[in-house]
Amino acid sequence: MIGRSPIETMNPVNGAYEGFLDRADCHLISGWAYDKNQPDTPLEVEIYDDNVLLTSATAATFRPDLLSAGKGNGRHCFDIVVPAFLKDGKPHLILVKVTGTTFYLNNSPRKLTCCKADYQEHYVTLNLCFNSWTVCGIIDRVLSESEEPYLALALRSDAVTHADEYSNLEQTFDYLLSHPLIKELAFETPSEMLTRRK
Repeated sequence: MIGRSPIETMNPVNGAYEGFLDRADCHLISGWAYDKNQPDTPLEVEIYDDNVLLTSATAATFRPDLLSAGKGNGRHCFDIVVPAFLKDGKPHLILVKVTGTTFYLNNSPRKLTCCKADYQEHYVTLNLCFNSWTVCGIIDRVLSESEEPYLALALRSDAVTHADEYSNLEQTFDYLLSHPLIKELAFETPSEMLTRRK
């Protein structure tokens, strides 16, 4: 059963912590956490399903928009893949707080309801506008460990509305174009026309 968030009563009014739960969907739980008193020190965060601790993570991934906003060195983002057991068709309340404190990230809690995972699927969805370090690491691992002779990446192009998303997308494409295991990229337009870049 989903309970009421303790955020309103537990977050300090003039605390040193800042943070935001940017995303909690069927793929990722992500956001950022920052300590004004230690602007370049990464924080540990705890991710809960209502009052049950799911996991902890270090908010240490770089985001250019955080740097531009004056959040220390900009290395205060975290990304967690949603565990399969949460994909049970039931509602879950995702809360994220700074470890060892009573500070819950803004926009937390968020309701998460996902259908049961289909383990027979043979594809993975990646948001190429997401943190490029994480995405490129996943792509590199898939390419280096694949036993199949060919690997296809089906890309869906959505409008990039934020500067940090465009920067991440640009870095990811630069990585793909220079990867030693990628010999050819195919871009398919909505009209089914195909152009190739070798």
